[in-house]
Amino acid sequence: MHAGCRAALRELSPAAEGPPLAVLTYATVLPVDWLLGTSAARARVPLVLVGLGDAHDRSRLFTDKYTALLRAARALAQAWPTTALVLADAWDVVIANPLDRASAAARDAVDSVRRSERVLLSTECNSWPRCYRGLFEADPGLSRCLKRAGHTCFANGGLWMGSARPLASAMIPELLGRMGTPLRHVDCTRDYGRPCRIEHAYDQAVLNRMLLARAELRAAPP
Repeated sequence: MHAGCRAALRELSPAAEGPPLAVLTYATVLPVDWLLGTSAARARVPLVLVGLGDAHDRSRLFTDKYTALLRAARALAQAWPTTALVLADAWDVVIANPLDRASAAARDAVDSVRRSERVLLSTECNSWPRCYRGLFEADPGLSRCLKRAGHTCFANGGLWMGSARPLASAMIPELLGRMGTPLRHVDCTRDYGRPCRIEHAYDQAVLNRMLLARAELRAAPP
């Protein structure tokens, strides 16, 4: 790890093992009123930002984002091996509470990933049929998930949590390995309800399918 990077991480958390919780995010530009940054500071949660000032190529948005996050996760796996690392979207996520004021369930979730290979994924309850309808209808994994009562089947890439090691060694490399592989023809009006770039649509489909495949389905088969 670069010495300057190591020194910066020590400033964020002087403890040898790192903080119990930190946020990792990617953005090439930031708004003046950056809610994730200000809420992280208020909650005393260390935040690592990568990508700021990089060229913004919409056709490579996902690839560039996760390549940068992978480099950062590898560095954090060395510096903060037992930290619960939250990969969060930069523009539409806020931190509501410091960890010591979080709910018992939230603290248990942090503890469950700190010294394990477990990665927790966020989900959406109102995604289908309002978003990505065509992509979801063509996905056999989603169809199987929907038959299992009690599961939220719409995985979302906007918030993951795990220690840096499984993120750097498994989750992010798998996602990058799937990027750019056409899954099927995408009709943006049908699938997204608005104009979009085909490259973006393919990558969003890859992301949703990978997260769904990774999700733990605990209910018995129908």
